[in-house]
Amino acid sequence: MDDLQWWEELHARYFVEQSLGRLDDGDGEKNSLTRCEAYLDALNLLVTGLRHVESETPDGEEAALKCVLSRTDSGAREILLASAAIKDLRNLEPLILSQHDLNRAHYDPYAEISAELRTKASEVHRKLNSAVDSFKALPGSENGERLLRKIASVLFVVRNNIAHGEKSVRGPDVRKAERDRSVSAVIAPLIDAVIASVLGDRKSALALYGTLRTGGSNSVMFDVPEERFEGEVSGSVAVLDGLPYFTLTSWRDSSLVPIEYVSSSRLAKLWNRLDSFEGTRYRRHSVLARLSDGRHRVAQIYAAADAKD
Repeated sequence: MDDLQWWEELHARYFVEQSLGRLDDGDGEKNSLTRCEAYLDALNLLVTGLRHVESETPDGEEAALKCVLSRTDSGAREILLASAAIKDLRNLEPLILSQHDLNRAHYDPYAEISAELRTKASEVHRKLNSAVDSFKALPGSENGERLLRKIASVLFVVRNNIAHGEKSVRGPDVRKAERDRSVSAVIAPLIDAVIASVLGDRKSALALYGTLRTGGSNSVMFDVPEERFEGEVSGSVAVLDGLPYFTLTSWRDSSLVPIEYVSSSRLAKLWNRLDSFEGTRYRRHSVLARLSDGRHRVAQIYAAADAKD
């Protein structure tokens, strides 16, 4: 197909797979900081994937991230900019402080941050809030693109903040650790929404390979989907006690498993029921599926527990 999106290109798919894996890692984390780190890794892998298919991608991480966001289609962009994650970031108090700016000012982690330094260090977050307000007052492509750029800048600051750690000359920067945790709780859902605007919502589709498929003995567990396509995913299936167990592998491998790709906005309300139905022998993973018409889509799949390569 000539209309493939950049992340569907052969040289990007490996990084998409790795990105989905880090998202799954983050999903399983209860600690907001650890979850945010995993999601940031997932986003960075998409940036790396873009660099592998587009040689003119900017070198800087922040500029490259802006480049990734600029490639979202109008529908996905609209969903992202109207998301609860954006509203939560707009309402976050206190504002996110740039650790880089704090360190350059030789701030004392055991003293109160001055109003002047707090203003300087929160500049990126304040600019995002201004962009959110402008887009809300006057939605449109120009204000939307500006807001996307500000989102990228905030994510860049948060990533750098976490990378700085808590070590300081004066001792552990306990208040920074507290800031990082509270910020991560708001930023992690935003990163998930950002990646969904690029790849699609991984939790609104399911790849069926066994008894849940149409006509299978357990197909009654799945509601009527809004979309249904034949396709394939990379992996293998083994049968144990009459039940099929899927193991995920990379698209670099040659083993492919036929699947039925189904998507539905109602899946969000079904996951807990389906997870319980599948039991502890299976674990839900994010997967990259290739549809029969050549398109690629992200979805969930129930794989054998602890069998992901």
